Amino acid sequence: MTRGTDPWTLCNGVRERLRQWILAGTTTVEAKTGYHLTRDGELADIRMLRSLEGEPSMPRIHATFLAAHILPPEFFGRRRDYIEAVRLWAGDAAVAGADSIDVYCDEGHFTAEEARALLLTGKRAGLKARMHACANERIGAAQVAAEVGCASADLLTQANDDDIKALAHAGVTATVCPGSALNSSRAPAPVRQMLDRGVTVALGTDHNPGQCGITSMPLVIGLSVAMFGLSVTEALRAATLGGAAALRVGDRGSLAPGMLADIVLWDADHEGAFAWAFGLRALRVWRGGVPVQP
Repeated sequence: MTRGTDPWTLCNGVRERLRQWILAGTTTVEAKTGYHLTRDGELADIRMLRSLEGEPSMPRIHATFLAAHILPPEFFGRRRDYIEAVRLWAGDAAVAGADSIDVYCDEGHFTAEEARALLLTGKRAGLKARMHACANERIGAAQVAAEVGCASADLLTQANDDDIKALAHAGVTATVCPGSALNSSRAPAPVRQMLDRGVTVALGTDHNPGQCGITSMPLVIGLSVAMFGLSVTEALRAATLGGAAALRVGDRGSLAPGMLADIVLWDADHEGAFAWAFGLRALRVWRGGVPVQP
């Protein structure tokens, strides 16, 4: 469907979803490619995200190159050819404006060995490394994420204690997504064990077609309290400082001198409302000190 959608329609849809995020209080969004699965399509998606970031009242955007999402149908039987193609595209993705490279390392996607090669190629091209890890099965993804020095490992539903130790030792941020966990019959990610081991935890929406349409981080915060057993303070830290750590940026995530003036005024008497409102309303949003127009 992505390949068959004209660029204007695709861009307008993405623009609308980004507006939903910023009006709900999210001033920085990481957006992944991974649905065109062609060189020109993936690069066009990166350029589109970069151009949308420059429009008025848009969130800051970090574009992640995820051509290693799944094997496209025209490469069935030529798996190695596609992996080599993606490695060749990594440098082009960096030039187009990508910030990171991601690999979906799981059964039915890419192996740990394939992920290692792809991520190292991306790092040589100047891209931060990320990993979809342990979403459905354990095939060594978290260990590779630690070995390669990924900025973040996403989902981690099936992570065990060895995986958590490796992530903690390597300083890999764990990005967990309660919205997508609702669609799974498996237990949620072991977030309390991650925190106890010293892993930095970030919260994400995992917004993606057909599975999770959430564009509200206040809803994600409320779900994480209910599903992961986080305190409101822990959930807010994961949604702010944790997100900044996952992106490896030090200029946002808190209100302090020298930080970006990204500020949200919430419709709440105190922070406990995040736990029970399930989608707390943002009254006003400032991006870099400039009010975002509704």
